[in-house]
Amino acid sequence: MPSEPPSEPGRPSSDFGPPSYAPGEPGYAPPARPRDPYAVGLANASLLGVGYGMLRRPRLAAGTAALSVLLVVLLATVGRNAWFQAVVLAWWIGVTVHGWYLAGGRPPRRRAAATATDQATDQATEPAAAPAAAPAAEQAAEPAGTAAPAPAAGPPAPPVNRRRDRLVALAVAAPVLLACTALRLDASRIEDNAADAHRAGECAQAVSDLDGLWFGHRLADAPLTARAEDSTEACELLLKAEDEADRHRLRAARTLQVYADHPEALWEGADNRRADLLLAQAEDELETGLTGDVDRLSAGFGHLGTVLTEYTGEHGGQDRSGDVDEVLDGFLGALPTDDACQTKAVTDWLGQRESGDDGLGRAADVVPEVAPAAMVDCGDALMAEDTWEEARTQYRQLLDEYPDHELTGAAADGVERADTAIELDNVRGLLSGAGGGKPEYCDSPAPYRGAKPYRGGGPHRALLYGQNGHRSKLPSSWKAKDAKDAVVILCAGKPRYGATVATCPYEYDSGIGKVKNVSFKNRDIPVRVYELRTGKLVKKTTVEIGGSSCPATLPYTYYGIDTGPPSQKYVTSSDSDVRAGYEPLIHP
Repeated sequence: MPSEPPSEPGRPSSDFGPPSYAPGEPGYAPPARPRDPYAVGLANASLLGVGYGMLRRPRLAAGTAALSVLLVVLLATVGRNAWFQAVVLAWWIGVTVHGWYLAGGRPPRRRAAATATDQATDQATEPAAAPAAAPAAEQAAEPAGTAAPAPAAGPPAPPVNRRRDRLVALAVAAPVLLACTALRLDASRIEDNAADAHRAGECAQAVSDLDGLWFGHRLADAPLTARAEDSTEACELLLKAEDEADRHRLRAARTLQVYADHPEALWEGADNRRADLLLAQAEDELETGLTGDVDRLSAGFGHLGTVLTEYTGEHGGQDRSGDVDEVLDGFLGALPTDDACQTKAVTDWLGQRESGDDGLGRAADVVPEVAPAAMVDCGDALMAEDTWEEARTQYRQLLDEYPDHELTGAAADGVERADTAIELDNVRGLLSGAGGGKPEYCDSPAPYRGAKPYRGGGPHRALLYGQNGHRSKLPSSWKAKDAKDAVVILCAGKPRYGATVATCPYEYDSGIGKVKNVSFKNRDIPVRVYELRTGKLVKKTTVEIGGSSCPATLPYTYYGIDTGPPSQKYVTSSDSDVRAGYEPLIHP
């Protein structure tokens, strides 16, 4: 059986490790002084791993500090929410409890065992009793026949200095814990002040308060700073709406709607403010709509309908129907306006509007009270502007929609006047552009009911076309200045040779003595007579215009060989001859 090598003198061997060295020998290390578990846990509560350092565990301390810094940075940047804050809190509790446990801390159920261990440790480290009791115990325990003496015991471990440990731990952890607590309390105060200002609608003050949050607040209470950013976003919407309200109410109202839907919206007056903007916009739209702008009328009624639909007083909101009635009454009270045609445009739109059950249907009740007079007055105004067809439309609308109204007589008269003006304008157009010839009227006659009938002895004023030379020779009492004064339209054609008045010989080609007979004839002019009142052809006749014949000399023109004067010539007609020819048409 192999034997063990003898141990070195003064160096007792151990069955479970290398030999231990006696005090004073090279390689001797005094035993580590135990630490107070609560002090270690408190030091670890700083999240800097100080507790592990107290236990002489540098790697664990460095790793804990690095991971703590990483978690806090993530919490302040990308993980600003409650669940990640719970992760950091669990880490904080974990390292605190772990440090306490490594230092010898035990849960209550193991308190008895721990107490026994402490007592054994205390007995082993008592300096007075140990030297006296050890020899006696060794002698009593030494079995008979054993001669080898027991190795000398090493020095006892130093006692726990709880006071110093706890003061060190407190010095490390207190600044961190106090700073975190102070920052959280300050952040909570800022958030509360900003929330109070926000609820009061003072968002400029609220944003100013929230701007006081800095990175330290993020480290101490990251979720709160995230909520603060949302609150700032909501307040900026409210400030934007107020800035837009003076320039563009509808845009401001839309911004307020976005604000109201924001989860951090706190001002309860946002809905009413939006309703005020819609009502003010509706009032302006309706005021402009009184000029006959139906697009603005439609927009104004649309805004009123929105307020009626969304602000009914249900779900704790305010009923704004009274404000809608006030705006609507102001609009209806402005009817009729000073401009009848604008009033007519408004009443037409109101009468055609499909109100359904939107609460604005009573606006149509004003139409029968205002529209008839507006139709007649508008027609009269259009007549004065020579817009006859539109005027006739106004009059006819009254006759169609209000046949029993007291103004139907005026409307019927208006229709007659409009038709008369339209016919006159048409006739003037047909008579224009004739120049020296015949106008379009002669081929496409049209009536003018304002003309006098072509009856009686006359004189009947006429407009003569086709023979401008004869027109100037007629008496002014026979001639009309315009179609409005005319009774008949005379469309004269080209003259033809009529009856022979006389035939006279004329010498020509002087020196030879040639003679040629020339017949002098009246002018036969085909004339169509149209009664202007009816536009009908009342007479198709020939006007014969006579005159003197056989003048002493007869001028004529020839080229080269003189063949003598023409064999037929018109008589020479005087003004009286022309009048005599047309007189049967003027005085039938």
